[in-house]
Amino acid sequence: MANKDSTLPANKYGNELLLYYGGADISTASINGITHDNSYKFKSCGIKSLVNIEKFTVDPLGNVNKVNKEKRMYFN
Repeated sequence: MANKDSTLPANKYGNELLLYYGGADISTASINGITHDNSYKFKSCGIKSLVNIEKFTVDPLGNVNKVNKEKRMYFN
């Protein structure tokens, strides 16, 4: 869904999207996301039908790099 003040098309479709993680809803097994410029918000995207989810980092210059392996952080 596009931002109400945006001049972009109302919906954006694609096979690959780079989104910022917005949160999760465990009761519906879905996640929320938002594009880097806040032009599109995705609510209740079901994770059951997704092929994969990958984690990326973005540096201050905007370079996008895939996170291959990171140390697991435990709760205290």
